[in-house]
Amino acid sequence: MDNALKFIVISLFLLLFTLNTCHSRYYTRKPIKCFVCTNCHDDNQEIVDECGGCKTTIKNERMNKTCVSTCNIVRRNVGTYCCSKDKCNSMSVGYMMYLMNTGQGTYYHLRNHLDD
Repeated sequence: MDNALKFIVISLFLLLFTLNTCHSRYYTRKPIKCFVCTNCHDDNQEIVDECGGCKTTIKNERMNKTCVSTCNIVRRNVGTYCCSKDKCNSMSVGYMMYLMNTGQGTYYHLRNHLDD
């Protein structure tokens, strides 16, 4: 009897844990995060939200670090907005809102270009 009760309790716990994990993964909207690169060459950047960071490029045997963004697009259905021009993207939040209101920003998606 004790083993059967333990089995039921453990099974219920695992079921609830699985349902909660799936719910969190697929139904909870994750906020978009912005960043400010204060000095990419020294890897000194203020990460506000995991949206972007410094990217290393090598050209003509010279290494350069530049600020890059993962926040290059918007999705209207999840209420995602790009970061402002001075933080993450070439488009400001105001312009993104304009795109959203005119229906031009509906099918954008997020991409990751981070280079640690």
